[in-house]
Amino acid sequence: MIKTSSTRWIFPKPISSAYIPKTFQKLSPLIQQILLQRGISSEEKARLFFSAHLHDLHDPFLMFQMQKASDRITEAVENDEKILFYGDYDTDGITSVALMISFFREACPNFTYYIPDRYQEGYGLSERGVTYAIEENCGLVILLDCGISEQENIKTLQENQIDVIVCDHHLPSKELPEAFAILNPKQQNCDYPLKELSGCGIGFKLLQAFSIQNEIPEDLLWNWTGLVALSIAADIVPVEGENRILLQEGLKRFSQYIPTLGLQKLFYHAGVPALPDVHDLVFKLAPRINAAGRIAHANLALQLLISDDEKEANRLSLDLEQKNQLRKKYDQEATSLALELLDNIPEEKLTTVLYHPEWHKGIIGIVASRCIEQKYRPTIILTEHEDGLLTGSARSVEGVNIHGLLSDCKHLLESFGGHASAAGLSLKAENLIAFQEVFEESMHKKYGQSFLQKSINIDAELSLSELTEEFYEQLQLLAPFGPSNRRPVFCVRNLTLASPIRILKGKHLKLQVKHPHSYRYFEAIAFNKADEMSLFENGELFALCFSLTENTFRDKRVLQLEIKEIQLEKNSALWEDRSHL
Repeated sequence: MIKTSSTRWIFPKPISSAYIPKTFQKLSPLIQQILLQRGISSEEKARLFFSAHLHDLHDPFLMFQMQKASDRITEAVENDEKILFYGDYDTDGITSVALMISFFREACPNFTYYIPDRYQEGYGLSERGVTYAIEENCGLVILLDCGISEQENIKTLQENQIDVIVCDHHLPSKELPEAFAILNPKQQNCDYPLKELSGCGIGFKLLQAFSIQNEIPEDLLWNWTGLVALSIAADIVPVEGENRILLQEGLKRFSQYIPTLGLQKLFYHAGVPALPDVHDLVFKLAPRINAAGRIAHANLALQLLISDDEKEANRLSLDLEQKNQLRKKYDQEATSLALELLDNIPEEKLTTVLYHPEWHKGIIGIVASRCIEQKYRPTIILTEHEDGLLTGSARSVEGVNIHGLLSDCKHLLESFGGHASAAGLSLKAENLIAFQEVFEESMHKKYGQSFLQKSINIDAELSLSELTEEFYEQLQLLAPFGPSNRRPVFCVRNLTLASPIRILKGKHLKLQVKHPHSYRYFEAIAFNKADEMSLFENGELFALCFSLTENTFRDKRVLQLEIKEIQLEKNSALWEDRSHL
């Protein structure tokens, strides 16, 4: 039986513009169209997209309560109060704490730091963390990538004459904690121009404000933009505006100079090239940093990021490599079982909720994402915690606010929090069945089946002859890529195979494709699509949806199509969507 994808290919509506910004008039018409479709339609927008500098960053004091927060840190430094940097145990939280430590090593050495144990303490400001702050006689606690829902523990700190500054980008609840200052662009009364900063990005803005207020040379902060870039890539925030500037600058700085020996060792063992890109941050560095908190304790990754001792950095990096290998093992075992359990869920269900008591808590978020790749619907993966509660990670599909769905179930939950696309939760085992029912019912009422129709937006339809080295070089001018500035996706129609398909590692397809009656072919790779081999059995014409990449083999660079979708031309009525044109 031939497998047919249910994904709809949405073709672009051409934009006719009487004005093309001078900045990209020399680019190919195809690239110009992509830029116009992405809203780059004026000289200023073009300048900020192609040539923005750190001086183009927004004034940090535009953020609500930023002046108050900066004043308090200045007071703490002047009075030699001990400051505690408290961060989450993922890449965003770890880089946030590393950023603060790296900056204040020079500006204010009287500090300490704390990252909670994922399993013993859980997410956010823990009771142990509160006790640590009190015992260390801290005068100020800065919460990084957490804190927006920490009413009780923040209240305890304030009652012990310890002020708290919250730097968090998670969705605020109606009731905010009584902190000294809250920095979160998503809170009411905050008119900051960019709402989607990473947690580390908000910490960076706080340091920017502190530097301006205290006339600290800007290079002291700029040197650490690589850590902010890492948080932006890992936390999948939109690559636009200020985030694009910080990501671009961070990658540039990493290519010129990696600021600590620990980071240098991390880059080396992760196989990151001399000119890193977003892919390297997302798929090589972030998984390793996250592995520390998933398998052991996040302090391992933090110590590595800030280490400047050769022996220590090498030891920590090798230890982190071992943790990452263990993370991969747990991931593969849990994913395999979860995909089997998926087959038992009726097709008419709009949500997926899976539970197994022995799944490792550190990898359930990864498993949820893998399940969505197999069955496209909001997904929650649950395991059993030491305290007897079920703890889980939730991942959503495009257009569905999973935080909102969980809000409808809050009477059955012990805790929950996160974003529209990803969240965490805990509940009692006896509430599991009721929770599944309410979660499913909420999806039916708010969204329905139509939101489970997977689609992919095509940037342009072209022929293979248009894919040249010059075209690829122009495409790279649009980098760095990520949410809100994704790598362009193209469609080529009426293709045939130039040679037999090879299957790599039992799951990837390696192809050579061409147009009929043409001798020129292109290399193509289709990751995790070995089960679509049957599409090619009868030698019928097919279409590809792909991104253009470059593959290096034996020092030779070759253009390669990274396939996202494969469709038979004869079935175009099932997948071609031009209804909006």
